[in-house]
Amino acid sequence: MPPAEMKFELIFDATGVIDGSPTDLTATISDFQKIVYSYDGSIHEPRYLQITWGTLTFGARLTALTLNYTLFSPEGHPLRARADVTFANYVSASTIAKQEDRQSPDITHRVVVGAEDRLPLLSAAIYGDTRWYFDVARHNGLVGFRRIQPGRVLYFPRLQ
Repeated sequence: MPPAEMKFELIFDATGVIDGSPTDLTATISDFQKIVYSYDGSIHEPRYLQITWGTLTFGARLTALTLNYTLFSPEGHPLRARADVTFANYVSASTIAKQEDRQSPDITHRVVVGAEDRLPLLSAAIYGDTRWYFDVARHNGLVGFRRIQPGRVLYFPRLQ
């Protein structure tokens, strides 16, 4: 079971001490932020990552980033920075449903919607059939089923 969050201290170095390392610290940090922190319009939320450390695999999102510049060139250009990062465990609702394999239609299910989740697919994962998604939408007071806000909690009532 992965931890709820992980904290790291990362060192970005553009001093040239390490052969082949980047020499533009500002660009390197900007690239890092684009990868881990920026909003991704294709999935309509910030990106999530998979961190692997030894045998631990940790699905995560960056929740905090603090930069501390520690070395500058004589011209004032940043050469080294410390980044304190915090990653929170993240698993999509559809992944949880697959892992738990709780598809019994005779119990009520609670699902936190992720950006990639779609109501018909969630209905299929829980009930084994997509035809119930209209009933789920009605049960949750949804006007439409195509654009459900990520993070919203949906209840899938038990089938009679």
